[in-house]
Amino acid sequence: NMLDTGEIVVAVGGGGIPVVRESNGSLRGIEAVIDKDLAAERLAEDINAEIFMILTDVEQVMLNHGSANEVGIERMTADEAKNYLKEGQFGEGSMKPKVEAGISFVRIGGKTVITTLSKGLEALEGKAGTIIIP
Repeated sequence: NMLDTGEIVVAVGGGGIPVVRESNGSLRGIEAVIDKDLAAERLAEDINAEIFMILTDVEQVMLNHGSANEVGIERMTADEAKNYLKEGQFGEGSMKPKVEAGISFVRIGGKTVITTLSKGLEALEGKAGTIIIP
């Protein structure tokens, strides 16, 4: 309903109690991690979004993060992003899941934007952040 009335909806996060259904029909709690970036990508896919925006604490995705030759990425294709993942460029618990989610979204024809909240509008205009394209 909110989408139908033009509201901006911020949704999806980790949480809840993961369970599996036993053969007798009962539910049993299990340990699991729900990745918020991949969950958000799934929601964007389900609602047929054109742009998947990930707001985080850095303005751009960085290569060689934390080193003297650190460089921001303004634009990359899904294939380039996959190559950077193979090189180990993105941290396991930080940028890696964001880039993976971004790749998944562009594979279905969308565009992914990764940036900070304060740069969100500029990133949508192509003036800030990192854009992942098919």
